[in-house]
This record gives sequence, structure tokens and C-alpha cells, in this order.
Amino acid sequence: MIRSVCRFGLAMVVCGAALSAPQGAFAQGYSEVKTQSQLNLGDPDLTLQRSIVTFNDIIYALNANFSPADFNLVKIDGATSTELATLTSTVTDLGAAFPPNDPFPGFGMAVVDSGAAVQLIDSANNQVYRFNTTTGTASLYVSQANIQAETGITADPADISTISGVSSTGAPVFLETESGSILTAPSAGVVDTLVTNAQLVAANAEPDSGITMDDSGNYYWGSNDSDTVFKFDGNNVIALLTAADFGGTTNGFNGDFFFAPDGLIYLRADPNSANRGIFSFDPAAVDPASTLVNVLSEDQLVAGPAGTSFVTEFSWFDGNLGFHSISNSGYYVVPEPGVGGLMAMGGLMALIRRRRSGR
Repeated sequence: MIRSVCRFGLAMVVCGAALSAPQGAFAQGYSEVKTQSQLNLGDPDLTLQRSIVTFNDIIYALNANFSPADFNLVKIDGATSTELATLTSTVTDLGAAFPPNDPFPGFGMAVVDSGAAVQLIDSANNQVYRFNTTTGTASLYVSQANIQAETGITADPADISTISGVSSTGAPVFLETESGSILTAPSAGVVDTLVTNAQLVAANAEPDSGITMDDSGNYYWGSNDSDTVFKFDGNNVIALLTAADFGGTTNGFNGDFFFAPDGLIYLRADPNSANRGIFSFDPAAVDPASTLVNVLSEDQLVAGPAGTSFVTEFSWFDGNLGFHSISNSGYYVVPEPGVGGLMAMGGLMALIRRRRSGR
């Protein structure tokens, strides 16, 4: 189902004066670039859920209502917004392969196949779907049966957690709670175990926040049980950052982990200290903890147009970090600091890496 609507251009709403923040938070705050009504095509019954992603500055937003169940997938390309898919069109495309009563509450939406498809990891129906970004046609990529064939667990249905992400090749990556393992699907209908339950248990490393992958093939996630950021290098689960690195004992990471084109990983941490909000670190550094930066403090997030510090999912828009929140369903962008700001925050290495890699 395709419905094109000419929408407003970027609605820039600049927040007020930035508040002081620990660890050198960005002084310029952040801006709103799309309002909730622009993201959901003005449908008051639909609100932005956990998933919004970008591809070459095209925004894809998933909006939903769970009582009664409904959703749409919206593509925003400049001033033109297109409703790619709805509950009705998806049921028509997938039939019995799509139980429509509670669609898509999890993380892990991604643009894959060089922009040809939007991938949704559905933690309600425990399957993975893809939507053609031109026609909106939905297809089943990974089924419950595919997952159970890999885990060998048949007593209970496959259970995809909301903790999920995507590999550098576009493969879905997700925590499956029945087996307690992290799984990936390198091709349609094929599921492999990426990290075993034994590896996660041994390191006290079960994911509680989104999974991301860097450009060297390493995976990262956060565990709220141990207040630790973990790295998986293909063989070992490694504790990378601890609560002490964030300035205190954390309440968890509460959201997405995102490896950005600037070579940094962004996350939302909620420590029991003055240091809260959006953080970044350089996973390629010899000591990643030494590169940890409080990108936006809790005060800055609350004072800005979102009015909340609850960040749901990250993306990349017009060369800058983007994020949204289901608490206030707009889409926001954090301007990149100048060279002086980077040096003041210990980010000179990140700047050099961007220049060297041509990012």
C-alpha cells in the first residue's frame, strides 16, 4: 500500500541555552528535525515506536497502536512522505506468516540490501520481516521455525528479545531468550548461533541493551546485571567498560547501542551519579574507557525539544547523530562539535580516524 503526501521541509526547532554537563557534554544541545505528526502522517492514533532508521538521509519511521493493533511504516525523503506499509497491506502480503495482533515492539530496525529493504526484527511475533523501500511489499525473512531449528528448543516457541541489532552486512542479530543465546541470520531462512548461552553466562554478559557491530566485525552490547559494556570478538566475550568508567553504579543502559559512521559507538546510560544521558566511546582505541564522552547530559536532553532524557534508538542523519524517544515522538539531531570541542573532550583521535577513513 503506497500513499504519497508532500510534507513540510525540515522543521528545525533549536533548543534553549545548553546547561553545563559533566565530561564535556556538547555545548550546542540538539534540534528537532521531524515532529510526531510528520513522522506518522498526522494520524493521531499512531505513535512512533522504538524504531526509526535512516539511509542517505531518508528517514524510515515505524508508528503503531496496540489497542486496537495498527501500524504504518513511513518513508520521508526530503519534503515527500510515503506510507510504505500498513497493517492491512502487511497481512495481505504475508497472510498466516504475520499474526497482526501485536506488531513490532522491539529494537533492531535497519535499512539493508543497499537501501532496497527495511528489516524489522519483530519481538512480538518472533520473526524477521523485510519491506521493499519502493513498493512497500512485505516478505518473511526469518520464521520461528527457522530459529527453533537452530536452537533445538521445541517445547516453547522461539522468543526474540527486544535486544537486537544488525551486522555490517545487514544480517539481523538478536537475543533469543529460550536458548539464552545471541543469534544471527546471514541469509533468508538461515539462522546461526553467534554467541552461545555458555559464553554469556560465563561472562555474566546477557544483553539488556541494543546490539551493534563495528567495522572490524566485533559486536557490542550492555548488560544491566553487571553494569558493563561487553565486546564479542568472534571468539571471546570481553568486559570493555564498567560502571566506574561512567562515574558510578549504573541503573543500566536503557536503549540502543549504535556504531556510527564516525567510528564511535553511541549509547544511553543512566548512572546513579551526575553523569547521565547519551555517551560515546571509540571501540578501536587501546583504552576505550579513556575516550568515553558524555555527548548530551540528562539536563540538556530534558531542556531540549524532546523534554525527556529517555532516548530510544540512534541513527545517522545529515552527518550527525540522530535519536528519538517514544516518550516524545519527534526525531532529533545532535550537531557535531567543532575541532576545538573534540580536542577538549579527548576526541582528537576520533577526528583523525574520520579523516583517515574518508568518513
